[in-house]
Amino acid sequence: MSLRIIFFDVGNADCIVIWPGHSSASAVDVPKWRQLERWLKGKKITELFDIFITHEHKDHLEPMENLVGFIEEWLKAGKSRRIGRLFMSYDAYQVAVGRLKAMPRGTPELERQFERRKAVIERLKSLYERRELEVQPGTASKFPIARPDFAVTILHPSISFEQSKPNEACLVLRVTHGAFSAILLGDLAGAGLVECAKLAQAWPEAFRSTLVKIPHHGAWPSSEAAALESLLRSIAAKQAILSVGSKNNYGHVAPELFNLLRSLHGEGSGLRFICTQQTLTCTQGAAKRKTIGKQGLEKVVPCAGEIMVVAEEDGSFSMETQQKEHKQIVSLTPYAACQGRMNS
Repeated sequence: MSLRIIFFDVGNADCIVIWPGHSSASAVDVPKWRQLERWLKGKKITELFDIFITHEHKDHLEPMENLVGFIEEWLKAGKSRRIGRLFMSYDAYQVAVGRLKAMPRGTPELERQFERRKAVIERLKSLYERRELEVQPGTASKFPIARPDFAVTILHPSISFEQSKPNEACLVLRVTHGAFSAILLGDLAGAGLVECAKLAQAWPEAFRSTLVKIPHHGAWPSSEAAALESLLRSIAAKQAILSVGSKNNYGHVAPELFNLLRSLHGEGSGLRFICTQQTLTCTQGAAKRKTIGKQGLEKVVPCAGEIMVVAEEDGSFSMETQQKEHKQIVSLTPYAACQGRMNS
């Protein structure tokens, strides 16, 4: 039985589905729930084993109201519709509660907004109390969450990790299917990146994986560059996935990140990488990039589009891209980093 891991083309965001090929699946991050719902419906998926929300940022989680609305609509759509567990980063729920408490009040409109947001949190509590949904904080454990044909282990953050910025406490997940494994690094950054690099050195078998989802859409963590390189070396993946958006104004994918991936490839690890969309680094030379700064492209320029990784229990895998002419697209991209043509 093959396992499919789908990386949706959602721009500078993350949305991932882990699908064994039957009527059940798990989802990681829900930035655009209607797109996810259409895909699940098209594949006749009726049960979500788990939903993992890696951290509270809009490129991974829609406003809590939309997430709760999606869950409620999903459960109401039919008796066969089920959701097992909702794993949320600690900050996702706490931020929602904190924003509610901090909301200004005093006018009829402000009171209506307060009551609407309060009702969202109460609806989430109600789903839990009616046992229609189990809600758990996402914390590291050596015990995997076992599902038919695959398992998911939460590697970070540990219960003792001091909560700081959302990206630092981002959930890091490792998916296993026989000898195949994929590690999903979310938007891991800062102290969280340093922590995982140390863990990977001390516990290499827990991090070593066939495939890695590169953190934070290809951002370059200048202060933690050594930690990122150490972590990627420990993971020792054969394939890297970058979920990126052409129009992002953050400078993703950073040339330094591409240089690191090319370096790992050249050292004999065989690491290859693929992007959902083209970004400034692959379409413009260094002189032009210096002139326009981190400004994104004017429109979405596809690269691979949606990416489906088809994994086998013997550790082998193949990839299917939404853009059927992906190889031709890359060949026509002037500074395609994956082909070593990047102009630094």
